Amino acid sequence: MKHSCKKGVKRKPIRRVSKKYRKELDQYRVDAKEFIRLNTGCFATLEGCTKRSTEVHHLAGRGSLLNAKRLWRPVCPNCHRIIHDVLSMEEAVSLGLRIKK
Repeated sequence: MKHSCKKGVKRKPIRRVSKKYRKELDQYRVDAKEFIRLNTGCFATLEGCTKRSTEVHHLAGRGSLLNAKRLWRPVCPNCHRIIHDVLSMEEAVSLGLRIKK
């Protein structure tokens, strides 16, 4: 089977993140750092809560709503793990930690 590319032409690897999304991620890092600086208490306060937020929880996931600050909640690492790994979607919604899409 022959390939249609020319000899000597160096192939470029496919970008892992698009230029547009890279810009959004860069802005997110700046905004999230400021958000955590201003919001020091954990919003979730689930079992084992450390009461000190160091992470941003996205009520509607990250994707296209990555920088939608109205959907951010400050959480401690322990509560963040519980939200994603232990709680069902229904439990998280009833606690105000997720929104239905």
